[in-house]
Amino acid sequence: MLLYIRHALITTIFIVVSIQQGTSIKCYVCNSNMNSSCGEIINTTAISATDCNSYNRPTQEYSYDIFCQKIKIEDAEGHNNITFMRGCSVQIPGYDACDDIESTIGRLTDGAAVVTSCVTCAHDLCNI
Repeated sequence: MLLYIRHALITTIFIVVSIQQGTSIKCYVCNSNMNSSCGEIINTTAISATDCNSYNRPTQEYSYDIFCQKIKIEDAEGHNNITFMRGCSVQIPGYDACDDIESTIGRLTDGAAVVTSCVTCAHDLCNI
């Protein structure tokens, strides 16, 4: 189950941050399965901030505003496996990043994991 969550999170991070962004914002980017400092309460001295523009892809035609996200994923079977993920995302008209992540996690884990919280914010280091 953890392997499915890890794969889903890595895939989601890649999808979310590989779109060119407009304005600059710094967010925490981490996964509690890979770094225990990224738990429910983040250890900000152990995890550095990431400039979301470092994911900039200048070959793309469009530029979107970016924001930070904090996502909580739980084992749907009640085994108390909880994963926290923080990262950068984009604001695209008609696109809801949280809805996309919820459906992606559900699909990639065959329903074994569910997003129980997805919070977005639009200022530096707000996804603590």
